[in-house]
Amino acid sequence: MRPYAKFWKESASLLILGRSPRAKPFNYEVLVLKRSAKASFMPNGIVFPGGTLEDSDSSHEWLSLYRDLGVSDARIAQLSQISGQRSFIFERERPTDLAREISLRIGAIRETFEEVGVLFAKNAQQFAMESPLADAVTGFDVKEWQKIVHGDHKEFIRLCRELNVAPDIFGAYESANWLTPTTFGKKRFNTAFFFVALPDQPQITAEDNEVQSSRWETPESILDRSRNREYFLPPPQHYELSKISHKKDIDDLAAFMRDRQKHGLTLIFPYQFYLADAVLDVYPGDSLYPAEPSYTEITHDKDQYKDKTLDEMRKLFPKHHRNELLGDHSRIRCNMLVNIPPTNGHLCPVQGGARAKL
Repeated sequence: MRPYAKFWKESASLLILGRSPRAKPFNYEVLVLKRSAKASFMPNGIVFPGGTLEDSDSSHEWLSLYRDLGVSDARIAQLSQISGQRSFIFERERPTDLAREISLRIGAIRETFEEVGVLFAKNAQQFAMESPLADAVTGFDVKEWQKIVHGDHKEFIRLCRELNVAPDIFGAYESANWLTPTTFGKKRFNTAFFFVALPDQPQITAEDNEVQSSRWETPESILDRSRNREYFLPPPQHYELSKISHKKDIDDLAAFMRDRQKHGLTLIFPYQFYLADAVLDVYPGDSLYPAEPSYTEITHDKDQYKDKTLDEMRKLFPKHHRNELLGDHSRIRCNMLVNIPPTNGHLCPVQGGARAKL
């Protein structure tokens, strides 16, 4: 069994970019969703499409579909040929299982279709061409198929077979892996984030239950609205948007993310400390981050710096890979501090930060 999996739900999410001529100085915008106030996790939060994995995402029937469309097993296997770090979300339950690099992508693409009605998939001709940009399928009854797939996740492969396409797993690039802190209690997720770039912005058909609204905005606009407390932007989304906000060109960013993924991912599992004036999330590499983190229970004294301010903590622990969380939970404002090199060849979320170690 995959380590610790019983302690949280496993999920996958897509950070989707669409080219836009109006988004100066960017030439793209990001698709974000506002979660319903009644949502069980991060109500009212500004998030990316995605959700929990299902058994059908790991079906070997997907491999047959890819073969039917001329995609070789060798090409699919390349997705698992990573030279850098791998966290436990990428470990298979059994050696015969579908590689997690495939099933996580399929799960993210299926959940995105259910939530916003965009199907990231390609036909045989499109799979034969090389491009860092992904493709979205149109020309079918999206609303009806959303209901069908939402009712039975196994129907997703039937949809793909009827359209003679398969999920565009090659256009979804590994971007991050976040695990909910132990301080959140029992409602926790281990989430793989994938980056997808599109040549345009497809029509959104939002699912009603969990999604209150959807919108395309530049990373800069979303981050600004979070700073002004117009948006509740959870720390993982704040971090990921901060990373890409320093690249304004969608083609450059897509090529970078495609080439970067061979270096793997470091699991970002925040350790939280409650301070006199804020909550502090510390990430791997920070002076405060433990050498051997506990993923399943709180083993540190989260109140041990309750009498310290953010300014004092910056001086006491000068190696920074942290997020200073200001305000109450529903109106949180993030302040990133990074003065160490990012791992795995990644972009630094802070402008002018240290360069990545490959």
